[in-house]
Amino acid sequence: MGPRGSGTPRRRPRGDGSVYWDARQERWRGYVQVPTRDGARVRRYFSGATKVEVARKVRAALQQTERGLPIPDSRMTVAGAIDRFLTRGLSPQLSPKTVEAHSGVLKFVAARIGGIPLTALVPSDIGTLCADMLAEGYSTSYASRVRSVMGQVLSFAEAEGLVARNVARLAPAITYAPAERDHISIDEVKRFVAAAAEHRLSAAIVVMISLGLRPGEATGLCWANVDLDDGVLHVRQSLKHHPDPETGRPVLVIGPLKTKRSVRSLRIPAFALAELRRHRIAQAAERQAEPAWANPDDLVFTTTVGTPIDPANLRRTVRQVAKAAGIDKSVNPYDFRRAMVSLLSAADVSGERIADVAGNDAKTALSVYRHRMDPVVEDAVGPMDELFGSD
Repeated sequence: MGPRGSGTPRRRPRGDGSVYWDARQERWRGYVQVPTRDGARVRRYFSGATKVEVARKVRAALQQTERGLPIPDSRMTVAGAIDRFLTRGLSPQLSPKTVEAHSGVLKFVAARIGGIPLTALVPSDIGTLCADMLAEGYSTSYASRVRSVMGQVLSFAEAEGLVARNVARLAPAITYAPAERDHISIDEVKRFVAAAAEHRLSAAIVVMISLGLRPGEATGLCWANVDLDDGVLHVRQSLKHHPDPETGRPVLVIGPLKTKRSVRSLRIPAFALAELRRHRIAQAAERQAEPAWANPDDLVFTTTVGTPIDPANLRRTVRQVAKAAGIDKSVNPYDFRRAMVSLLSAADVSGERIADVAGNDAKTALSVYRHRMDPVVEDAVGPMDELFGSD
Protein backbone atom coordinates (compact mmCIF):
# COMPACT_ATOMS: atom_id res chain seq x y z
CA MET A 1 0.00 0.00 0.00
CA GLY A 2 1.04 3.63 -0.49
CA PRO A 3 1.50 6.17 2.26
CA ARG A 4 -1.43 6.51 4.66
CA GLY A 5 -4.14 8.69 3.17
CA SER A 6 -3.07 8.23 -0.48
CA GLY A 7 -5.31 6.39 -2.84
CA THR A 8 -2.48 5.05 -5.00
CA PRO A 9 -0.76 1.76 -4.02
CA ARG A 10 2.98 2.13 -3.54
CA ARG A 11 4.90 0.21 -6.19
CA ARG A 12 7.57 -2.15 -4.93
CA PRO A 13 11.10 -1.68 -6.22
CA ARG A 14 11.66 -3.62 -9.41
CA GLY A 15 12.28 -7.28 -8.68
CA ASP A 16 11.38 -7.11 -4.98
CA GLY A 17 8.09 -8.92 -5.59
CA SER A 18 9.98 -12.17 -6.21
CA VAL A 19 12.12 -11.90 -3.07
CA TYR A 20 10.95 -13.72 0.04
CA TRP A 21 12.17 -15.18 3.33
CA ASP A 22 12.71 -18.95 3.31
CA ALA A 23 12.09 -20.00 6.90
CA ARG A 24 13.26 -23.56 6.30
CA GLN A 25 16.67 -22.57 4.92
CA GLU A 26 16.77 -19.39 7.02
CA ARG A 27 17.89 -17.37 4.00
CA TRP A 28 16.41 -14.82 1.68
CA ARG A 29 15.40 -16.26 -1.64
CA GLY A 30 14.40 -14.79 -4.98
CA TYR A 31 13.64 -15.86 -8.52
CA VAL A 32 13.07 -14.69 -12.07
CA GLN A 33 11.17 -16.40 -14.85
CA VAL A 34 13.36 -17.23 -17.84
CA PRO A 35 12.02 -18.20 -21.29
CA THR A 36 13.29 -21.47 -22.70
CA ARG A 37 13.94 -22.35 -26.34
CA ASP A 38 10.61 -24.15 -26.65
CA GLY A 39 8.65 -21.11 -25.46
CA ALA A 40 8.04 -22.25 -21.89
CA ARG A 41 9.22 -20.34 -18.83
CA VAL A 42 11.24 -21.67 -15.94
CA ARG A 43 12.31 -20.10 -12.69
CA ARG A 44 15.91 -19.32 -11.81
CA TYR A 45 16.43 -19.02 -8.06
CA PHE A 46 18.86 -16.94 -6.06
CA SER A 47 19.65 -16.83 -2.36
CA GLY A 48 21.56 -14.66 0.08
CA ALA A 49 21.94 -13.54 3.66
CA THR A 50 20.05 -10.27 3.17
CA LYS A 51 17.03 -9.11 1.24
CA VAL A 52 19.05 -6.35 -0.43
CA GLU A 53 21.63 -8.84 -1.71
CA VAL A 54 19.00 -11.13 -3.23
CA ALA A 55 17.04 -8.21 -4.71
CA ARG A 56 20.24 -7.03 -6.41
CA LYS A 57 20.77 -10.49 -7.92
CA VAL A 58 17.16 -10.61 -9.13
CA ARG A 59 17.36 -7.17 -10.76
CA ALA A 60 20.63 -8.07 -12.49
CA ALA A 61 19.04 -11.28 -13.80
CA LEU A 62 16.01 -9.33 -15.08
CA GLN A 63 18.32 -6.96 -16.95
CA GLN A 64 20.02 -9.93 -18.60
CA THR A 65 16.75 -11.48 -19.75
CA GLU A 66 15.48 -8.14 -21.09
CA ARG A 67 18.66 -7.87 -23.17
CA GLY A 68 18.05 -11.36 -24.54
CA LEU A 69 21.09 -12.78 -22.75
CA PRO A 70 21.23 -15.89 -20.59
CA ILE A 71 21.64 -15.41 -16.86
CA PRO A 72 25.20 -16.10 -15.70
CA ASP A 73 25.48 -19.34 -13.80
CA SER A 74 26.96 -18.61 -10.38
CA ARG A 75 28.02 -22.25 -10.14
CA MET A 76 30.25 -21.97 -13.23
CA THR A 77 33.91 -21.82 -12.25
CA VAL A 78 36.90 -20.54 -14.20
CA ALA A 79 37.90 -24.15 -14.84
CA GLY A 80 34.42 -24.89 -16.18
CA ALA A 81 34.58 -21.90 -18.52
CA ILE A 82 37.98 -23.05 -19.76
CA ASP A 83 36.62 -26.53 -20.50
CA ARG A 84 33.69 -25.03 -22.40
CA PHE A 85 36.00 -22.75 -24.39
CA LEU A 86 38.29 -25.64 -25.37
CA THR A 87 35.27 -27.70 -26.43
CA ARG A 88 33.21 -25.06 -28.23
CA GLY A 89 35.07 -21.77 -28.41
CA LEU A 90 38.28 -22.48 -30.31
CA SER A 91 38.38 -21.27 -33.90
CA PRO A 92 38.39 -24.19 -36.36
CA GLN A 93 41.03 -22.31 -38.35
CA LEU A 94 43.63 -22.68 -35.60
CA SER A 95 46.44 -25.10 -36.31
CA PRO A 96 46.82 -28.16 -34.05
CA LYS A 97 50.05 -26.65 -32.74
CA THR A 98 48.24 -23.47 -31.65
CA VAL A 99 45.41 -25.49 -30.08
CA GLU A 100 47.98 -27.50 -28.15
CA ALA A 101 49.70 -24.30 -26.98
CA HIS A 102 46.40 -22.74 -25.85
CA SER A 103 45.44 -25.93 -24.03
CA GLY A 104 48.75 -25.95 -22.16
CA VAL A 105 48.35 -22.31 -21.08
CA LEU A 106 44.77 -22.84 -19.94
CA LYS A 107 45.66 -26.02 -18.05
CA PHE A 108 48.17 -23.91 -16.12
CA VAL A 109 45.51 -21.25 -15.40
CA ALA A 110 42.96 -23.84 -14.29
CA ALA A 111 45.46 -25.28 -11.81
CA ARG A 112 46.00 -21.82 -10.29
CA ILE A 113 42.58 -20.10 -10.27
CA GLY A 114 40.22 -22.70 -11.72
CA GLY A 115 38.15 -22.93 -8.53
CA ILE A 116 37.09 -19.25 -8.54
CA PRO A 117 33.43 -18.77 -9.55
CA LEU A 118 33.43 -17.21 -13.01
CA THR A 119 31.03 -14.43 -12.02
CA ALA A 120 33.30 -13.53 -9.07
CA LEU A 121 36.45 -13.21 -11.21
CA VAL A 122 37.88 -9.67 -11.15
CA PRO A 123 40.78 -8.01 -13.03
CA SER A 124 43.05 -8.25 -9.99
CA ASP A 125 42.75 -12.07 -10.08
CA ILE A 126 44.36 -12.10 -13.54
CA GLY A 127 46.84 -9.39 -12.59
CA THR A 128 47.89 -11.20 -9.41
CA LEU A 129 48.28 -14.49 -11.28
CA CYS A 130 50.62 -12.88 -13.83
CA ALA A 131 52.56 -11.03 -11.13
CA ASP A 132 53.03 -14.28 -9.20
CA MET A 133 54.26 -15.99 -12.37
CA LEU A 134 56.92 -13.31 -12.89
CA ALA A 135 57.97 -13.54 -9.25
CA GLU A 136 58.34 -17.31 -9.63
CA GLY A 137 60.65 -16.92 -12.63
CA TYR A 138 58.24 -17.45 -15.51
CA SER A 139 59.06 -15.39 -18.59
CA THR A 140 57.21 -12.16 -19.34
CA SER A 141 56.15 -13.60 -22.70
CA TYR A 142 54.49 -16.60 -21.02
CA ALA A 143 52.74 -14.40 -18.45
CA SER A 144 51.55 -12.16 -21.30
CA ARG A 145 50.28 -15.21 -23.14
CA VAL A 146 48.27 -16.25 -20.07
CA ARG A 147 46.56 -12.86 -20.03
CA SER A 148 45.95 -12.97 -23.79
CA VAL A 149 44.51 -16.49 -23.91
CA MET A 150 42.33 -15.85 -20.86
CA GLY A 151 41.07 -12.81 -22.75
CA GLN A 152 39.91 -15.16 -25.48
CA VAL A 153 38.21 -17.44 -22.95
CA LEU A 154 36.35 -14.55 -21.35
CA SER A 155 35.39 -13.04 -24.71
CA PHE A 156 33.74 -16.36 -25.50
CA ALA A 157 32.13 -16.45 -22.05
CA GLU A 158 30.87 -12.88 -22.52
CA ALA A 159 29.33 -13.77 -25.88
CA GLU A 160 27.68 -16.81 -24.29
CA GLY A 161 26.24 -14.66 -21.50
CA LEU A 162 28.32 -16.36 -18.82
CA VAL A 163 29.93 -13.11 -17.65
CA ALA A 164 29.05 -9.45 -17.98
CA ARG A 165 32.56 -8.24 -18.82
CA ASN A 166 35.97 -9.47 -19.88
CA VAL A 167 38.13 -8.91 -16.81
CA ALA A 168 41.28 -10.20 -18.52
CA ARG A 169 41.15 -7.23 -20.91
CA LEU A 170 40.90 -4.95 -17.86
CA ALA A 171 43.88 -6.52 -16.10
CA PRO A 172 47.17 -4.58 -16.30
CA ALA A 173 49.05 -5.25 -19.51
CA ILE A 174 52.44 -6.94 -19.20
CA THR A 175 55.20 -4.93 -20.77
CA TYR A 176 58.40 -6.58 -21.77
CA ALA A 177 61.29 -6.00 -24.11
CA PRO A 178 62.11 -8.86 -26.49
CA ALA A 179 65.58 -10.27 -26.06
CA GLU A 180 68.12 -8.54 -28.23
CA ARG A 181 69.18 -10.69 -31.14
CA ASP A 182 72.66 -10.68 -32.60
CA HIS A 183 71.56 -9.89 -36.16
CA ILE A 184 73.64 -10.81 -39.17
CA SER A 185 75.16 -8.01 -41.24
CA ILE A 186 75.15 -7.50 -45.00
CA ASP A 187 78.70 -8.85 -45.20
CA GLU A 188 77.70 -11.94 -43.21
CA VAL A 189 74.70 -12.55 -45.46
CA LYS A 190 76.98 -12.49 -48.50
CA ARG A 191 79.45 -14.85 -46.83
CA PHE A 192 76.59 -17.15 -45.89
CA VAL A 193 75.32 -17.31 -49.48
CA ALA A 194 78.85 -18.03 -50.74
CA ALA A 195 79.33 -20.84 -48.19
CA ALA A 196 75.90 -22.30 -48.99
CA ALA A 197 76.91 -22.82 -52.63
CA GLU A 198 78.72 -26.00 -51.55
CA HIS A 199 75.61 -27.50 -49.90
CA ARG A 200 72.90 -29.51 -51.67
CA LEU A 201 70.24 -27.22 -50.14
CA SER A 202 71.89 -24.01 -51.31
CA ALA A 203 68.83 -23.17 -53.43
CA ALA A 204 66.59 -23.35 -50.37
CA ILE A 205 68.86 -20.97 -48.48
CA VAL A 206 69.05 -18.54 -51.40
CA VAL A 207 65.25 -18.56 -51.82
CA MET A 208 64.68 -17.92 -48.11
CA ILE A 209 67.19 -15.06 -48.08
CA SER A 210 66.05 -13.40 -51.29
CA LEU A 211 62.28 -13.77 -50.82
CA GLY A 212 61.95 -14.05 -47.05
CA LEU A 213 60.00 -17.29 -47.09
CA ARG A 214 59.19 -18.78 -43.72
CA PRO A 215 60.98 -22.11 -43.15
CA GLY A 216 57.72 -24.06 -43.48
CA GLU A 217 56.83 -22.20 -46.67
CA ALA A 218 60.20 -23.08 -48.21
CA THR A 219 60.18 -26.75 -47.18
CA GLY A 220 56.50 -27.06 -48.21
CA LEU A 221 57.06 -25.51 -51.64
CA CYS A 222 56.13 -27.80 -54.55
CA TRP A 223 57.27 -27.59 -58.15
CA ALA A 224 53.71 -26.92 -59.35
CA ASN A 225 53.96 -23.55 -57.60
CA VAL A 226 57.30 -22.59 -59.15
CA ASP A 227 57.22 -21.18 -62.69
CA LEU A 228 60.83 -21.36 -63.84
CA ASP A 229 59.94 -20.01 -67.29
CA ASP A 230 58.16 -16.88 -66.09
CA GLY A 231 60.30 -16.60 -62.95
CA VAL A 232 57.41 -16.50 -60.44
CA LEU A 233 57.05 -18.40 -57.16
CA HIS A 234 53.57 -18.91 -55.67
CA VAL A 235 53.37 -19.34 -51.89
CA ARG A 236 50.29 -21.48 -51.31
CA GLN A 237 51.09 -24.04 -48.60
CA SER A 238 53.39 -24.83 -45.70
CA LEU A 239 55.05 -27.87 -44.15
CA LYS A 240 54.09 -28.24 -40.50
CA HIS A 241 54.25 -30.65 -37.61
CA HIS A 242 50.81 -32.12 -36.80
CA PRO A 243 50.00 -34.76 -34.19
CA ASP A 244 49.26 -38.15 -35.70
CA PRO A 245 45.58 -39.06 -35.05
CA GLU A 246 46.51 -42.59 -33.96
CA THR A 247 49.78 -42.19 -32.07
CA GLY A 248 49.66 -38.51 -31.12
CA ARG A 249 53.26 -38.14 -32.23
CA PRO A 250 54.16 -35.15 -34.44
CA VAL A 251 54.40 -35.89 -38.14
CA LEU A 252 55.22 -33.61 -41.08
CA VAL A 253 52.24 -32.74 -43.27
CA ILE A 254 51.44 -30.18 -45.95
CA GLY A 255 48.88 -27.68 -44.71
CA PRO A 256 47.37 -24.28 -45.47
CA LEU A 257 49.19 -21.06 -44.75
CA LYS A 258 48.77 -19.29 -41.44
CA THR A 259 46.86 -16.26 -42.75
CA LYS A 260 45.30 -14.98 -45.98
CA ARG A 261 48.05 -12.37 -46.16
CA SER A 262 50.60 -15.19 -46.38
CA VAL A 263 49.20 -16.23 -49.78
CA ARG A 264 51.31 -14.40 -52.35
CA SER A 265 53.05 -14.66 -55.71
CA LEU A 266 56.64 -13.40 -55.88
CA ARG A 267 58.91 -12.53 -58.76
CA ILE A 268 62.12 -14.52 -58.29
CA PRO A 269 65.42 -12.58 -58.35
CA ALA A 270 67.74 -13.68 -61.18
CA PHE A 271 70.41 -15.25 -58.93
CA ALA A 272 67.75 -17.24 -57.02
CA LEU A 273 66.10 -18.35 -60.28
CA ALA A 274 69.45 -19.68 -61.51
CA GLU A 275 69.85 -21.60 -58.24
CA LEU A 276 66.38 -23.15 -58.59
CA ARG A 277 67.08 -24.28 -62.14
CA ARG A 278 70.37 -25.84 -61.07
CA HIS A 279 68.62 -27.46 -58.10
CA ARG A 280 65.96 -29.04 -60.30
CA ILE A 281 68.63 -30.71 -62.44
CA ALA A 282 70.45 -31.93 -59.31
CA GLN A 283 67.22 -33.28 -57.81
CA ALA A 284 66.44 -35.23 -60.97
CA ALA A 285 69.89 -36.82 -60.76
CA GLU A 286 69.26 -37.78 -57.11
CA ARG A 287 65.93 -39.32 -58.04
CA GLN A 288 67.56 -41.45 -60.72
CA ALA A 289 70.37 -42.56 -58.42
CA GLU A 290 68.24 -43.41 -55.37
CA PRO A 291 65.98 -46.51 -55.68
CA ALA A 292 64.11 -45.58 -52.49
CA TRP A 293 63.28 -42.08 -53.71
CA ALA A 294 59.73 -41.03 -52.76
CA ASN A 295 58.40 -37.51 -53.21
CA PRO A 296 54.61 -37.82 -53.69
CA ASP A 297 54.00 -34.11 -53.01
CA ASP A 298 56.61 -33.12 -55.64
CA LEU A 299 58.39 -30.92 -53.11
CA VAL A 300 61.13 -28.61 -54.32
CA PHE A 301 63.39 -29.18 -51.31
CA THR A 302 63.67 -32.66 -49.82
CA THR A 303 66.06 -35.04 -48.15
CA THR A 304 68.36 -37.21 -50.29
CA VAL A 305 65.57 -39.81 -50.56
CA GLY A 306 62.80 -37.37 -51.44
CA THR A 307 61.12 -37.11 -48.03
CA PRO A 308 60.14 -33.76 -46.43
CA ILE A 309 62.84 -31.87 -44.55
CA ASP A 310 62.34 -31.83 -40.80
CA PRO A 311 62.67 -28.33 -39.27
CA ALA A 312 65.37 -29.61 -36.88
CA ASN A 313 67.45 -30.81 -39.82
CA LEU A 314 67.02 -27.46 -41.57
CA ARG A 315 68.24 -25.65 -38.46
CA ARG A 316 71.22 -28.00 -38.29
CA THR A 317 72.06 -27.30 -41.94
CA VAL A 318 71.94 -23.55 -41.32
CA ARG A 319 74.31 -23.87 -38.36
CA GLN A 320 76.72 -25.92 -40.46
CA VAL A 321 76.73 -23.35 -43.26
CA ALA A 322 77.19 -20.50 -40.77
CA LYS A 323 80.20 -22.27 -39.31
CA ALA A 324 81.64 -22.82 -42.81
CA ALA A 325 81.13 -19.09 -43.50
CA GLY A 326 83.07 -18.18 -40.37
CA ILE A 327 80.03 -16.66 -38.68
CA ASP A 328 80.30 -17.07 -34.92
CA LYS A 329 76.77 -15.84 -34.19
CA SER A 330 73.82 -18.14 -33.61
CA VAL A 331 71.97 -18.29 -36.94
CA ASN A 332 68.59 -19.95 -37.59
CA PRO A 333 66.32 -20.13 -40.68
CA TYR A 334 64.15 -17.22 -39.50
CA ASP A 335 67.22 -14.96 -39.62
CA PHE A 336 66.97 -15.15 -43.42
CA ARG A 337 63.51 -13.61 -43.24
CA ARG A 338 64.79 -10.87 -40.94
CA ALA A 339 67.72 -10.26 -43.30
CA MET A 340 65.41 -9.95 -46.33
CA VAL A 341 63.16 -7.40 -44.61
CA SER A 342 66.18 -5.46 -43.34
CA LEU A 343 67.94 -5.44 -46.71
CA LEU A 344 64.83 -4.21 -48.53
CA SER A 345 64.29 -1.53 -45.90
CA ALA A 346 67.91 -0.40 -46.27
CA ALA A 347 67.28 -0.18 -50.03
CA ASP A 348 64.40 2.26 -49.34
CA VAL A 349 61.62 -0.18 -50.33
CA SER A 350 58.38 0.97 -48.66
CA GLY A 351 57.05 -0.86 -45.63
CA GLU A 352 53.87 -1.83 -47.47
CA ARG A 353 55.81 -3.41 -50.35
CA ILE A 354 58.12 -5.22 -47.92
CA ALA A 355 55.04 -6.57 -46.13
CA ASP A 356 53.68 -7.82 -49.46
CA VAL A 357 56.89 -9.79 -50.05
CA ALA A 358 56.98 -11.16 -46.50
CA GLY A 359 53.28 -12.00 -46.33
CA ASN A 360 52.79 -9.86 -43.22
CA ASP A 361 51.22 -6.57 -42.32
CA ALA A 362 53.59 -3.61 -42.52
CA LYS A 363 53.69 -3.06 -38.75
CA THR A 364 54.81 -6.62 -38.05
CA ALA A 365 57.28 -6.68 -40.92
CA LEU A 366 59.03 -3.51 -39.77
CA SER A 367 58.76 -3.85 -35.98
CA VAL A 368 59.45 -7.57 -35.65
CA TYR A 369 61.73 -8.48 -38.55
CA ARG A 370 63.56 -5.30 -39.50
CA HIS A 371 66.88 -4.32 -37.94
CA ARG A 372 69.40 -1.70 -38.90
CA MET A 373 71.98 -3.07 -41.31
CA ASP A 374 74.34 -0.06 -41.43
CA PRO A 375 76.66 0.36 -38.42
CA VAL A 376 76.44 4.14 -38.88
CA VAL A 377 73.20 5.82 -39.94
CA GLU A 378 73.96 8.62 -42.42
CA ASP A 379 70.48 9.46 -43.69
CA ALA A 380 70.38 12.80 -41.89
CA VAL A 381 73.57 14.12 -43.50
CA GLY A 382 72.35 14.96 -47.01
CA PRO A 383 69.04 16.62 -46.12
CA MET A 384 70.52 18.60 -43.21
CA ASP A 385 73.55 19.78 -45.18
CA GLU A 386 71.30 20.83 -48.04
CA LEU A 387 69.00 22.68 -45.67
CA PHE A 388 71.58 24.43 -43.49
CA GLY A 389 74.71 24.25 -45.62
CA SER A 390 78.06 22.71 -44.69
CA ASP A 391 81.51 24.11 -44.06
